[in-house]
Amino acid sequence: MSAAVQGRREHRRWIRAARLKAYGEFLASIDTWMQLLCTSWVERVALGQTTSELEARGLVVEEEVQRAQSRVVLLGPDPVRACAAQYHHAVIDRIEATQAAGSIEAVARIDLKPLTEARALMLAVMNRSLGLGPDF
Repeated sequence: MSAAVQGRREHRRWIRAARLKAYGEFLASIDTWMQLLCTSWVERVALGQTTSELEARGLVVEEEVQRAQSRVVLLGPDPVRACAAQYHHAVIDRIEATQAAGSIEAVARIDLKPLTEARALMLAVMNRSLGLGPDF
């Protein structure tokens, strides 16, 4: 009986560590993607520089985001999967809105509330799945 209990404990430790790594990689890659195609994009456009290099790097980082999100989908419980997908869509919306804005003033008027709310919810759900947060 104790071997079975020990096996379950080890599995829980492993899944928690794997989830923590997957969540961290997803957050890091999606933050890099958004920084590259929003912040750096606006800076380049404001300086009258080309964005072709950013677009090429953005494609590479987008693949990293997709791989990282795949690990979240494989390891995370359903609520985490749903929140990660919602946040991913909010990031895509932000990138598209930034690149379509046409001016720094228009970028400044982009409503960031859907993005920040999706991120906050995702982080809360991820923390809960890891046993972290104020409820624990």
